[in-house]
Amino acid sequence: MISGDVTVMNGDGYLELQLDNGVRSSLGLTITPDKNFAFRIYGDYERKPDADLITGIVFAGFKNEIFNFGAEASIKTNLDEISGHHSWGLSATGGISFTDKDELFARYDFSTSVIPEKDIEHWNYLKDGTFLVFGVQHSFTPNIKLALDFQGRTPYYEGIQNSSLIYLNALFKF
Repeated sequence: MISGDVTVMNGDGYLELQLDNGVRSSLGLTITPDKNFAFRIYGDYERKPDADLITGIVFAGFKNEIFNFGAEASIKTNLDEISGHHSWGLSATGGISFTDKDELFARYDFSTSVIPEKDIEHWNYLKDGTFLVFGVQHSFTPNIKLALDFQGRTPYYEGIQNSSLIYLNALFKF
């Protein structure tokens, strides 16, 4: 019903040389009161010379045989190791299975950055905004799936054009 995790990471992997002796620590707590619900809180921290990097995430989800839904809120501080470059976002995703092989699905994301001291606009204004995906998926087998979906992006910054695209996605697992 309750589980936790602690991580201490040093390095960027065996292919990358680490020169700054950075250590990222994280702590997570997951609560599953029954088989249909899950709640999670997560945070990590890394001390850097110019700015401490902090991530915080809260998640809630529900799933049964017909319906699934999840929502998440996140905040990140000092992105790209630049003091004052904070951002936060909200995400929601869900689906409805209307047959054993067919599902309607949707996802919504909202992200924004803050206006740093002495600046006049959001530091990440070119990437801030909303993103929406919805569509239908058919599973021919567990290893072959086909999905038709709409993807729309509405930037926060008025100087960037909205985008609306339709995709046909195919999954083949071998």
